[in-house]
Order: sequence, then C-alpha cells, then structure tokens
Amino acid sequence: MKKSLLFAVAALVTSVVPGNAALNILDSASFANQYSGTDLFDGTTAINGWEAAGGATDANLALNGSNLVMTLSDTNGWLQHDNGATPWETGSGSWTVEARALVGSSAGAGGFVIWGALNGERDIMTVREGSVTTLGGTVYDSSSNIDTFHTFRLAYDATGDAYHYFRDGVQLTPDEGIGQQAGTANTRLIIGDCCTSVDGSTLGGPGSSVEIEYIRYDNTGAFSPVPEPSVAGLLALGLAGVFGRRRR
Repeated sequence: MKKSLLFAVAALVTSVVPGNAALNILDSASFANQYSGTDLFDGTTAINGWEAAGGATDANLALNGSNLVMTLSDTNGWLQHDNGATPWETGSGSWTVEARALVGSSAGAGGFVIWGALNGERDIMTVREGSVTTLGGTVYDSSSNIDTFHTFRLAYDATGDAYHYFRDGVQLTPDEGIGQQAGTANTRLIIGDCCTSVDGSTLGGPGSSVEIEYIRYDNTGAFSPVPEPSVAGLLALGLAGVFGRRRR
C-alpha cells in the first residue's frame, strides 16, 4: 500500500473518531464505582447507598433481568446517592458519571437526568425521548433515545471548571465544555426524573419509564469515553484492509 494512501486513511480515521484532547480517555468498565440494575435494587428495596426519592419509592422499581426499570406514578422520581457516606459524596475535584439506559416512550414526555452535585456546584444533563439538553433546554443532540439502549456520560473537569456531555462515545458539548447549571450546597448524584417542567415542557411524569443497564462513576478524573469509530472511520479501515490484501 502506498504511503500517501496510508496517510490519507490514517487522517480520515483520526478526523472521524470523536474525542477530546483536554480529557483523558477511560472506558467506564474501569470506573471505581459500578452498579448494574441488581446492584441498585434487590427486588424489594434500593441498595448500596442508592434510594428512591423525589416522588419515587421502592414500589416504582423493578428488575428486568439484571436491568433496573423505574416507572413513575408521581410527577417526579429518581434514584440518588445522598446519605452523606456514599463514594460519590466523599469525592471531590473532577468526576465522571456514565449511565446506559433506554427511555420509555410517554407521548413525548419521557426522559431522565444525570444530576451531578459536588464541589459547591451542579450540572444536570437531560436525556429526553428525542434529544439531549441542559436543564435550561439548550439542545446538544436530537437523536432518538427510545429506539434502543444508549450510553450517556457527564464529566466535570475541575481544572477548567467545565462540564462535558457524551452520547454513545460522541462528545455533544464544545471541546471547552460548558459552565455549571447552578451553585449548590448539596453533594448528591441523581439519576431519574428530577423536574416537573424543563424549558416549558414536562419531563417524564406518571407512566413514564426508564430502563437502566448500569450506572458507573469515578471521582478520580474527568474522562472522555473510548471513541467509537463512525461509519466513515470503519469504511476507511476497511479500505486499508482491502489495499493491504491487494499488496500481498
């Protein structure tokens, strides 16, 4: 294979594989704190420092195999780490949270948030049926989240005092990140429906659901996910393989 073609393929793969040079890359399988559905709920009650709150109770939780299903009967409801002694609350500095989940359709109102409050401030990544937004409604992605399971990551870089959103390995926010949603005295992590009204429209509510494959977080850094090659990237890799075989 000619060097010029090799360089072209390498450049194409690099250009289409997402990432953030400002953040270290770490797969969530290596995160310090990992919870599958059965680590969040034992079939009767929330466990391992997690609790149902904000209008949800253990009665709103169920297991689908090793996944947790939360179906709301009230306006709001979520899972949280907020007892003062969880690994989340004893952390400080940079952190990263990742959840893999499927949003249940609720006539356009389904969704959940990843709410990270630490270091005197908070940010709230909002996952709707067809978008990923800030709590205030700034849209960073308009893909469907009810078609299959998707992976959502919220990372806080203490050095830059900035938050970064990712969906399925792709960064949604600008490379420099975005600022905090608000200051807070709370130190808690919330996954679920936090808010009756977001940007003038209901998020979740009675009958809405979310199925969670896992929640993982790490308080040792702000991490970008391992990049997932795009279609163009895979095509470039395929072309490299074809030309390599021809050369032989």
